[in-house]
Amino acid sequence: MEKLAGHEEAATSAVKQCRRALERIKAGIGLIESDPLAEEAFRFANRAMWRQRIHSTFSRKVRKKEMTVEDGVDVMDVAQNRSWRLFQMAFILLNLPSLTDLHHPDRSHETEAVADLLWFATGGGKTEAYLGLTAYTLAMRRLQGEVEGRRGDHGIAVLMRYTLRLLTLQQFQRAAALICACETIRRENVACWGEVPFRLGLWVGNKTMPNTLSAAANALRQRNIGGRPTGSGTPRQITSCPWCGSEIREQHIRVYEAPGDIGRCVTYCGDDLGRCAFTENNAPKEGLPAVGVPVVPFPRWMRCSLCQTLATVESGVFKLLQDPYRPDNTEYVHQGCLKSQGNRPPSALSVRFLLACREGHLTDFP
Repeated sequence: MEKLAGHEEAATSAVKQCRRALERIKAGIGLIESDPLAEEAFRFANRAMWRQRIHSTFSRKVRKKEMTVEDGVDVMDVAQNRSWRLFQMAFILLNLPSLTDLHHPDRSHETEAVADLLWFATGGGKTEAYLGLTAYTLAMRRLQGEVEGRRGDHGIAVLMRYTLRLLTLQQFQRAAALICACETIRRENVACWGEVPFRLGLWVGNKTMPNTLSAAANALRQRNIGGRPTGSGTPRQITSCPWCGSEIREQHIRVYEAPGDIGRCVTYCGDDLGRCAFTENNAPKEGLPAVGVPVVPFPRWMRCSLCQTLATVESGVFKLLQDPYRPDNTEYVHQGCLKSQGNRPPSALSVRFLLACREGHLTDFP
């Protein structure tokens, strides 16, 4: 206790926070025991992370030529490749109540709401901890169905933001393996998890990846014929299948342009023998769920703040007005607004919900 002299206030605060964390962990356990939906979502998350871990390890070894696709993933299905660490499970449990209840005080209270920071050494397993919560969130949204007028099988469930380009692609690959796992579970029980596939999108800016389907199609054509790379990057953001490790080339990417088709850019697994669940034969016009929104800026739909004109970003109705000296002032504007009387065109605002049709693609619902 002598070593705490002068630090009593900080020590008391730390103990208080630890006790609160303990109570939240207990609440998470209690929720699983008492709520059938939470129990089922928790079971889904564990099953998904089980598959994610062994397929991530398997695909990495295939990429490094340490194994082949023919070896099969079953050799990776051992306890050490699919076990939780104590801090990971604690982090998951203490967040379950607030992820389950939209009005839980941990997420909605004006002064007591919390944002948990997971602080752990590099390589310690932080990614798996938040991916576990991601799987739980995806499952819970499907099980709860429509909540306060919002359907759980549409829209964005989780946002992940990374500040380093290399880290973005690395984490995207691992998250892609999780979404693949979730999708295989969904396909096995459509009655429970719904008809709408689980998908994961990537937005890294138009210098790295095309922001329109036409630009994506042009980039693929140029690369397939050996032409010069376009200035808008390439839709080939993952070079190997996150599920089986097979190489992905430009010829494994298809652009289905609207209105004649589904209006999406789809990446397929490059396994020529069709053994993977995400080849073109096994998942036509769906492919890997890891690139559900690869070439559409977020948000896609916008409206004029003055005349209420509604249009997509790629329609050309709205223009991106950039401020090189104050990047935070950069915004979309409606230059053709008929109600505008000033020198500066009115701002275009993102559309939170678009009630245009009952069924739609993920890209239609920012």
